[in-house]
Amino acid sequence: ARLIDDLKSLVSKRKWEIMKPELRKMWRRELEMLHDAFTDCERLKRDGGNPEAVAFALQEAESLYSRLLLTEKENSDSTENEERADFMSQVYQIMEMMLVGKPMTSSMLKDIHNPVNMSYAWPKSTTATFVELLARMSEVSVSAQFKALSKDVLTKFFISKDLSQHPHIRNRTFALRCECALRYTRLGDMLDKKIARKVLFDFVPPQYYYAQVQPLKDLRKQKSGIFEPSLAAVLVNNLETLTSMKKVSGKWILNEEYSQDSEVYDSALFTWIGKRNSVRLQVIDNVCFDLKTNVVGLMLPMKSLITYKYIVLVDVQTYEIVTEPNLVSDLRNKLVKTKNKSEFASASRDMSLNYKNKKKRKQIGIFDEKNDSSNRKATKSMNSSMKAR
Repeated sequence: ARLIDDLKSLVSKRKWEIMKPELRKMWRRELEMLHDAFTDCERLKRDGGNPEAVAFALQEAESLYSRLLLTEKENSDSTENEERADFMSQVYQIMEMMLVGKPMTSSMLKDIHNPVNMSYAWPKSTTATFVELLARMSEVSVSAQFKALSKDVLTKFFISKDLSQHPHIRNRTFALRCECALRYTRLGDMLDKKIARKVLFDFVPPQYYYAQVQPLKDLRKQKSGIFEPSLAAVLVNNLETLTSMKKVSGKWILNEEYSQDSEVYDSALFTWIGKRNSVRLQVIDNVCFDLKTNVVGLMLPMKSLITYKYIVLVDVQTYEIVTEPNLVSDLRNKLVKTKNKSEFASASRDMSLNYKNKKKRKQIGIFDEKNDSSNRKATKSMNSSMKAR
């Protein structure tokens, strides 16, 4: 404060008004350098020095101020960029942890105690969990700093090949687009509107589609509360990819990162999926399954926007195919009629009607968030009558 007050007496009033806000941001060492430079100018004037020498000294002092100001701005920008980079890095790490559920190893499946003893991380979250987390953060945060850090965090993901084409993550971008489409109005500045229109199916809201599947094993059988399947749907682009997928299903490969004295075998299908590009297949982990009727329900965009041909269910804890493949063209946005009707049917119809009513309102964005209590009610009814992940 003393250095700043002294500088006020060394510069013109006009110059002081310009410098004052910036001086308060500078460090003491920088202020001392400025103080010395302007003090030299005043000393030359007081001692009757050469006018050219005085002008040169003043020019040097002002040049020093400009350099210090530029350095301060660069340091500030650098700090801000580092904070933003750290924030985005943490977000993408959380994304990978939530989106990519790891399967058990072969040794974990040998005994019901092994998964717990070997610290297996059960897949308790889905793509919907991650997007909902971001939406809640955007809604409740009033901090300007957080808004600056989180701005375009999803935009950067969708436009960056290094991020969106990361192994396993690239096979879940379709699910990410669906979940973002359902919550677009709640994501704030995390997703740019121009990019959103391209990746969120031109703002046409996804809806539930259903199909009755044929299980390859008894999915109702209880397995000690440990080995019951945790289901995900895989969209496959063609028969060749599906055939290759079937060949590695249920097989194991040696994990070469572990030493030979403690051999660990990983799921061959999980490793195989991680090597496929996003065009070949996509994993939809947020699915509903009715054990009584073998009806699977999942949120998808209009079928005309789906470029995949087959859909098959896998158990993400073992990464083994558990149903016969169905054609995507056979999916229906109305529940499949079966002999064993359940509450799932009425809840599903309520949701379909609700989406149709929202479409008629033609709201800007995905849908009117203020009037979706019936949607939540239907979802609650459906979840209470289904075995869902």
